[in-house]
Amino acid sequence: MNTFKIFMSMVLLWAGFGMQGCKDDDVTCNDPTNPKCGNNDPCYGKQPVTADFEMSQVFKLEFPKWIDAFNPDVAFMRYDVGFRPVGYTKGDTSYHCTWLLGSEIITDPVFSRDFSDTKQTGENDIPITLILRRTPDKACFPDDDGIDTVTQYIHFVETPCEFLTNGDFKVLFKGEKDSTIIGIRNWYYVGPPPLFPIDYSCDNWKGDIQYINFDRDSKNPPDTVFGGTFNDNLQFNSKLYIRTSSYLGPSNGVVSIDRESLSITGAYKIYRGNDVYSDYEFSGRKIK
Repeated sequence: MNTFKIFMSMVLLWAGFGMQGCKDDDVTCNDPTNPKCGNNDPCYGKQPVTADFEMSQVFKLEFPKWIDAFNPDVAFMRYDVGFRPVGYTKGDTSYHCTWLLGSEIITDPVFSRDFSDTKQTGENDIPITLILRRTPDKACFPDDDGIDTVTQYIHFVETPCEFLTNGDFKVLFKGEKDSTIIGIRNWYYVGPPPLFPIDYSCDNWKGDIQYINFDRDSKNPPDTVFGGTFNDNLQFNSKLYIRTSSYLGPSNGVVSIDRESLSITGAYKIYRGNDVYSDYEFSGRKIK
């Protein structure tokens, strides 16, 4: 009998330890999104209905899958600019939008407008307002009426030389120990042979895009590559898609610049012939 009592006491003691361990785990876990944790917050990460939108230069082109058709930015050419609410995805019927652009009222959640007529007037920093209506989360925000308004300003640049993607950059290429200076320039390749003069003025948008010191295998800077047309390269203020180029020129790549820190990253290919490509990656910062 004494042996049985001792055995049962040990079983109850072990069970108590196990239950206490489970209880401690629930209390001490630190995850506000986990309902089992003591600090669980069902409203964590949520926010009231908030009006916010993005603007992007848009091109009337068909894009390959690796290129984003909508690239949020803060400075644009005086041509087609697109607008969409932050977080919106195509077909989402929960967004009820009213846009105020000059005297125009737009109710589509996503739209674009051509601003080429402002070349004559010189208008800039044009205000555009979004009034957003959505069903509020009353459980987390009982005072939310489901309506919010925000105004932003459409800023235009007169030449591509004003884009962040134009200039000099100090970067380190993957696999190299020392940094180097690369350049991206919007120079117009005038022609004809044999002199092929270059218009360095950047006074218009027809200029080609020149890549300086991008070919790391040549080791003969500056290895400026001519012939990359503006549309072929899809240049935005803080992003540049390198689509196609002449033989030995950069292609199939993306260069991105952070608007706050001016840090830059890039990845692209250079065709060597016979279906052979060299791959390059770099990171660094804008210096000019």
